[in-house]
Amino acid sequence: KTYLSGNDVCNTTVTIGDETILDGFIVEKAVQDGIYGNAVDFVVKNCVLNENNLNGIRGIDGNISILWCDIKDNGNNGIDVQGSNKSVYVENCKIFDNDWNGIFSQYSTPTILNSIIHHNASDISYYSDTYHGIKLYYPSSTPEIRNNTIVYNSNEGIYFTGVNEPYIDNCILWGN
Repeated sequence: KTYLSGNDVCNTTVTIGDETILDGFIVEKAVQDGIYGNAVDFVVKNCVLNENNLNGIRGIDGNISILWCDIKDNGNNGIDVQGSNKSVYVENCKIFDNDWNGIFSQYSTPTILNSIIHHNASDISYYSDTYHGIKLYYPSSTPEIRNNTIVYNSNEGIYFTGVNEPYIDNCILWGN
């Protein structure tokens, strides 16, 4: 196991570059984001992102793929992405026990497949009406949410604001 740890003193554990593939690391304990990318396209796979004070993964204005990752126990969102006409692709991930949303997507368009998203925002009762399993805020085109289990998040399993309604197929939504 290879740990990339902020040891609660580094703002960001990994600032990622364009066209980077981060594969097989445990990224933890950043003061802010575990992985951060701004205006870059990147891939994160086979990683564990946990105990970061803000977000597990934060991407701004880039296309991002997240595959086979465990994203848990982060202080804000498990995944936080934003960027008009940008995409985030999430497949075969477990996203759970994050203090805010499991996935928060602003203006970008997510594709979320074959993942388990559970128990997000469940421990913070005064925030519980604001945060969700998946929060979609004005996606730039139609999000696709398929073959997921989305359970026991403190508010809605999927929350949507905007005009490009998500395509949701073959998902289990329970106990949200």
